[in-house]
Amino acid sequence: SKFDECKQFSDRLGLKNVLFYGRRPIEEMPEYYSTADAMLVTLKDNKFLSYTLPAKVQSYMAAGKPIIGSIDGETKRVIEDANCGFCCQAEDYKGLAEIILKFCMSENKEQMALNAKKYYDKNFSKGHFLATLEQALFSLKQ
Repeated sequence: SKFDECKQFSDRLGLKNVLFYGRRPIEEMPEYYSTADAMLVTLKDNKFLSYTLPAKVQSYMAAGKPIIGSIDGETKRVIEDANCGFCCQAEDYKGLAEIILKFCMSENKEQMALNAKKYYDKNFSKGHFLATLEQALFSLKQ
């Protein structure tokens, strides 16, 4: 949503190691995901947003990628429960810089990736969803 602003900011700083690909079709995401060491999720510091879990978090976990989050609430809880990345408060740019460095220096990146995929399979996979739905429907029948 802030593509132009981010690109201009990068240009003003003279950054040479930042690439902007813009919006891409969902079909291309596995290719982009495969090149990333970690995935980033940020949300505004907002009470109502803190109750949400963005769909991209589940996509990141399904791809078996560690997650770096500047978020609060449910998303932070999931990342911490899964032990698949690092979090700081929403809108905390200094905290975000710190956890990015912490991730870069971590020797547990591969384990975080495995943890993400394992958590996804256990909690968000299609099989899990269908089993939960089936259980709910059976309970209504009784």
